[in-house]
Amino acid sequence: MEPDEITPYLNGTCTLVALKDRYVIVKLPEHLPTAERGRRLLSLEKQLRGQVNPVLEVLLEPKLDQNKLRQKLRGVSFSETRPT
Repeated sequence: MEPDEITPYLNGTCTLVALKDRYVIVKLPEHLPTAERGRRLLSLEKQLRGQVNPVLEVLLEPKLDQNKLRQKLRGVSFSETRPT
């Protein structure tokens, strides 16, 4: 599957991020309410399944964790024993 097959269905409201096997990963504007994002993703998936490929799944691009403390703690392990 090529991006050219998908982009006509995006209607300018979302951006194609990646195509991986049967997954179409898109990015939506952040200002949209959660319910509206869900409706748009479902509507896009229905269109793509009906007109491009019936096994396609539309996924929203995951957000990166912006929390600085969690970013610093990644990969840090805590030992089970405490010094006495």
